[in-house]
Formats: sequence, C-alpha cells, structure tokens
Amino acid sequence: MADSITLLGQQSGRAHFDCGNHALNDFLQRHAGQQQRRGLGKTYVAQRDDLPDILGFVTVSVGQVATEALPSPPRLPQYPVPILRIGRLAVDRRYQGQGIGQNLLAFALHLAVEFSERVGLYAVVVDAKHDSAARFYQRLGFTATLDDPLCLYVPVSQLIVASKP
Repeated sequence: MADSITLLGQQSGRAHFDCGNHALNDFLQRHAGQQQRRGLGKTYVAQRDDLPDILGFVTVSVGQVATEALPSPPRLPQYPVPILRIGRLAVDRRYQGQGIGQNLLAFALHLAVEFSERVGLYAVVVDAKHDSAARFYQRLGFTATLDDPLCLYVPVSQLIVASKP
C-alpha cells in the first residue's frame, strides 16, 4: 500500500520502475518529467515512506471530447465538452494486486471532482491500453465511447453522487 501520492519530482526510484509494459516504463523513465515541465500533463506517483521506489503512477491532462462520441448524451451541447483525461496508469509488477492502481485512479477522480467545482468539467476519460485494462475501468463504472472501445468515460456528476455519504 502506498503512503503518499505526490507530483512527480526527481524520485530516484523511477529508473527501477517496471510495470511489464515497455511503453509505460519508458514514458515514466524518459518522458513524464519533460512533458510535465512543458505543461502537457501532470504525473502523480505513489510511494511508501520507507522505500525510494515508485510503486505506480497516473498521468492526467485536460482535453475535450465530441458529444457525438458519447452514448446517448443527455442534453449535451453540439460542441466538444471539457474532460480530464487519464492518459496513463501503471503499477510496478512488484506491487500489483495491492490496490495501488485503484488508489491512483481514485486520486485522479478526486482531482476531477475538485477541478469541476472550479472551472467546469463534464467527464473523466481514460485511454485503456488493451482489452483487460478496459474491463478494469468498466468494472469501476466507466462506459466505452462510441468511436473507440478502449476510450472510456464516466461523467463527473456520477462521481460527485458516488462521493456523497
């Protein structure tokens, strides 16, 4: 279990991260910091206080989605709506199955709710890298868009209702 989720910094554990997917490993090790400095997305990392290792990470950015891509959009405008995009989510192999991925996703969804209260946000969109990742998100309430079965979304209004006691 992670003790904290913080914005990516100069963590030494980045070089040892291995989630089993070369593209995700490479992103964290070589590109996440650069993209963050350029304002193209923010990467948050899960760590334990007693280890320098990065247990997992999630990368978020803002964007928009065409309403025609959403199944039965409820009275949405005819122009793209604002979203928070989860572009990458990965957990190191050594720590998989311990709930770290769900904690990182919950953190990103909480960011979306906070952001929506300040500037407006219709949904959270995830880009699943494969079918099993898409099934993970579907079990958590995400729905596939009409134009891409690996692109899934959940309306922020659904998150707000779910977070109320």
